[in-house]
Amino acid sequence: MSAALVLVGAILLQAPAPAEPPDPVGEAYFLFLQSRRLEDDGKVPEAIAALRRAIALVPKAAEIHAELAGVFAREGRAAESVAAAEAAIALEPRNRETNRTLHRSGEFAL
Repeated sequence: MSAALVLVGAILLQAPAPAEPPDPVGEAYFLFLQSRRLEDDGKVPEAIAALRRAIALVPKAAEIHAELAGVFAREGRAAESVAAAEAAIALEPRNRETNRTLHRSGEFAL
């Protein structure tokens, strides 16, 4: 019996430590960059999904909302672009990308 306990103890000591949960900011940044690559590759729905996942991880990151607004604007999806841009403006009123996107869609914010 004691040999079995020693064996179990040795196995447990060799088991890898549980992985730490991913850092939400780091994962959101990865998704942000991934979305740019996906959009460049013509995979716009996947790019939008990546940005939405990033927003779910870090909802107060205005730059992610601004990027989503830009993707929608480039796709001619004005209403969705303005909605995403307004979310970014609410978080960071002077966000340069958001104000640029709103200007392109006919809206103006400062």
